Amino acid sequence: MTLADIGWKELDLQNLLSQSIFDLISSTDLMTIFNERPRQEEPDILALDRAGDLYIFELKRWSGYSDNLLQVLRYGQLFGNSDYDELNDLYRKYEKQPEADLLSAHSSYFSLEGNDAIRKSDFNRKQHFLVVVNGLDQKTVEAILYWKKNGLSIDAVIYWVFSIGNEYYIEFNMYSPTENLLEYESSHYVLNTNYSNNTKHTDDMLRDHKAAAYYPGWREKIKKLQKGDTVFLYKSGTGIIAFGTADGKLQK
Repeated sequence: MTLADIGWKELDLQNLLSQSIFDLISSTDLMTIFNERPRQEEPDILALDRAGDLYIFELKRWSGYSDNLLQVLRYGQLFGNSDYDELNDLYRKYEKQPEADLLSAHSSYFSLEGNDAIRKSDFNRKQHFLVVVNGLDQKTVEAILYWKKNGLSIDAVIYWVFSIGNEYYIEFNMYSPTENLLEYESSHYVLNTNYSNNTKHTDDMLRDHKAAAYYPGWREKIKKLQKGDTVFLYKSGTGIIAFGTADGKLQK
């Protein structure tokens, strides 16, 4: 199911994540310090790890698109240079306590004492970006891999919504660059093998286990195929002669 199916808004997902972030993001322990306010250009969630690194979250009720990455990176520009006092001010707004002290709260949350304690200057030395989406499309996966290859700490948290009996469940999974752990949107396509124009094209596809297009206009359309898509090969005068699963690798 989707969050919309169960009547949830992004705010509901934001509240769930911010209140239980240490349970849901298994890669590291995090402490929520801020939630987005209405009609403000702010990230959905800001959090800190035990070293004081800043984690910037962008949440979506729907599947991931590469534009979501641009949005979370935009927040990096806005908050990546925030010093301790600015983070402390955000934390006070989040806690609704004008006298709250982020440094002591952080030390208490992570049980940092003595040599393990960090200083105000240690906060926000590094930023990490996370998009939380209901599935990933191929272009978003490629964009994440591109930014990671260039040294940016960016990942995705993929969630699924299930209805079991009369109850709803949400499962969260951290994105991994390992191919078999990725979640893709999938579709189904029927591809004409161009048999009426060139009989060799059909044989070529069957022999090489590929879905191909040979002429302008059709070559551009085949770019829509993503990893996990089901493709049916249609031979004119015969019908469906084969089907397979796209690997997401476009060869020109």
